[in-house]
Amino acid sequence: MVNSFPDSTKISEELATILTNIDAVCFDAFGTIAEITDKKNVIRPLLRLADKQSRLAWKDKLMRGPLTVETLIQQGGLISEDTIHDINDMIDRISEEATSVTLRTKTALMWRMLRSAGKRIGICSNLAAPYGPPMLSILPDRPDAVALSYETGLIKPEAGIYRIVAERLETEARRILFVGDHLAADVEGPRKMGMRSMEISEFERLL
Repeated sequence: MVNSFPDSTKISEELATILTNIDAVCFDAFGTIAEITDKKNVIRPLLRLADKQSRLAWKDKLMRGPLTVETLIQQGGLISEDTIHDINDMIDRISEEATSVTLRTKTALMWRMLRSAGKRIGICSNLAAPYGPPMLSILPDRPDAVALSYETGLIKPEAGIYRIVAERLETEARRILFVGDHLAADVEGPRKMGMRSMEISEFERLL
């Protein structure tokens, strides 16, 4: 039997069945509920200015800590004076990219449906610090739990970040449905931790 919600939040019988025994739905961020409309593709070119070993370390630091790109560059000390102009340009473009964040087309609908069904909503994503606040600021309402890599120090599909999700959603892993666009991080990783999971394309198909 299909849940009886207002027309704008009526869900399909199949989705209602999937949400049975589910307390919360946790979404990935970009590519799932949000997108960047003015893509500058800055981070990779910026990292290429460092040698390979430093590049990997910088990327890891960006994802695991609340560092700004400017601070990371200063700490790295590997970029010559000749590249300062290019770096400053990249920093400006990162800011432009971060402020162009918008909700994906079906996000508001999904949010209303889940709220009407009494489900908690979480956000869990691998993000560099500049992208977190703009993404959170445009959500339909405040999520019940947020676990971002730069804030937790953990990166999907590391097990610890999914444990944090369950703790902050205040429910068991088996009662969480994880939805995202990345197979390893958003489907396979959560399943290994006992969560239900599916790709965003499948979730949207069920609306």
